[in-house]
Amino acid sequence: MKISVAMTTYNGEKFIVKQLETLRKQSRQVDEVIICDDRSTERTCFLIREYIKKHKLDTWNFTRNTKNLGFIENFRHAISMTSGDIIFLADQDDEWELHKIEKMSEIMLTHSEINALMTSVCFIDQNSEFFIPSSKQNWYLRLQKMSENKLMEVDFIEICKENFAPGCTMCFRKEIANKYIQMENERKIYHDWLIGLLAAREKGLYMLFTPLIRYRLHSNNAIGMTQKKKKKVSSDEIKRLYDQKERIKLGLNSDYCNQEAIGHDIHYIDA
Repeated sequence: MKISVAMTTYNGEKFIVKQLETLRKQSRQVDEVIICDDRSTERTCFLIREYIKKHKLDTWNFTRNTKNLGFIENFRHAISMTSGDIIFLADQDDEWELHKIEKMSEIMLTHSEINALMTSVCFIDQNSEFFIPSSKQNWYLRLQKMSENKLMEVDFIEICKENFAPGCTMCFRKEIANKYIQMENERKIYHDWLIGLLAAREKGLYMLFTPLIRYRLHSNNAIGMTQKKKKKVSSDEIKRLYDQKERIKLGLNSDYCNQEAIGHDIHYIDA
């Protein structure tokens, strides 16, 4: 299998080199790394170019967008440039365990039913020190309940309700990437969530309960547990329900076996 990594960057000079190190030193070398920068205004682009040049990384491709796309469309752009059979997503500020690619690609090779695979995480701070967050989101609490090394299918309805694994833990097959790239995303569903939904409706989304990524929490996370949630008001709740309905509708007339549950959930939300 040819392995690709799609990474996006934006003003990530503080941590980008550490992340690039963990990609380069993987026990199973990747065949291609695509890095798309979303018009950074500091030294991120310089650091990436210098790193690629220093280590003679001929299979690493770095581009800087002509305009700022935002992280959702930037990931779509990066994924569209990959050519691998299996595609991994990477953020600019995490650190990967050095056997992450090897472990996950072996599972994808031996389990043809898996279209997308997610893993659990451990957390690091700005100094790369391990810690347990005091504020825990539901997706993290879910990971804590499972036995390590367990492989579990994720139901479509489950992932409709909540995106409980970050994209940086994910890999998926080229077939899913092609479906994702060709889809309209008018509701701006997060890229990793939409990929998970596409895989789950074909009964192909799985979770490996082994932490293979050191997920960095800091004040500048695009998405993370450090962000404070705004107080809910009725209009926010209506929007949340509408967004959930749009995700559930992705399963209509698909290979997902429980069409009755999809219809029930849509009817419930409408009510």
